[in-house]
Amino acid sequence: IFGTREGKGKEEWMERRRVAGPRLLSASQDGTVRVWRKMPRRKDAPSSSKWSTIIVETREEWVEEGRLPEEHVRGVYCAAWSQRTGRVVTTGADGRVVVYEETWKEGEEEEGTEWKTITKLDGAHGVYEVNHVAWARRADRGKEEGMEEEVVVSTGDDGEVKVWKLQL
Repeated sequence: IFGTREGKGKEEWMERRRVAGPRLLSASQDGTVRVWRKMPRRKDAPSSSKWSTIIVETREEWVEEGRLPEEHVRGVYCAAWSQRTGRVVTTGADGRVVVYEETWKEGEEEEGTEWKTITKLDGAHGVYEVNHVAWARRADRGKEEGMEEEVVVSTGDDGEVKVWKLQL
């Protein structure tokens, strides 16, 4: 976890990742997952310290770049960004594991990207909440030779760790 912030009365958990630039994911109790982008500091901006050559300021400005499609019906506990594919996996109190992919907008005048849900799994740990998800390189015997496969690892209140291979 990179940090927390209060947003609309609901707590958000943040994870910082550098995928296609300085961006950050936040997962919230209100069921939303937001993508934030760090704004570059202006070189002509006045420093609040006369010792700016010695002391590094930690003030950063982050702007909301977008939101992932709302697939969770309860709080989202974790959002993880794949360093390999740029996909995002989320999970939370509803026991659902959801995978998203960022794509270029097609046929629209507005340029940019949008997030799409590519798969979701309900009841990943039975009736239990899922607390954490992460991306990992597949390294078991079932892995195809020469392939860089990636799996999702989840942990839940049932005390189990599960490994999921995506069938896309």
